[in-house]
Amino acid sequence: MSNIKVILTTALIDLTNGEKEITVDASSVKEALEKLVTIYGDDFKNKIFESENKLRRFINLYVNGKDIRFLDGLETSIGVGDEITLLPAVSGGSPFNFSEKLNAQDKSQYY
Repeated sequence: MSNIKVILTTALIDLTNGEKEITVDASSVKEALEKLVTIYGDDFKNKIFESENKLRRFINLYVNGKDIRFLDGLETSIGVGDEITLLPAVSGGSPFNFSEKLNAQDKSQYY
């Protein structure tokens, strides 16, 4: 096992007491996530996992910048100096129709 740096985005730090980087001792992505669940509890687990061993589809996970879906998934091996990044997909927007508030010149710039 190796000390691995796990980087969390702002969308997750409300579950980690504001921590953006965490170091865990693990040899696979799955093991690293299990350690995070042990530290941060069920709220963290429920945000990351859909069911046992299945990430929620909006959770993107990278090892050294490479998407684990194109590696060995949760079984991806990690070692000294590796970094895991958890990046939830963000979507949405404003419920307001800003185009109604823009003048013709502004509309031509944005639409």
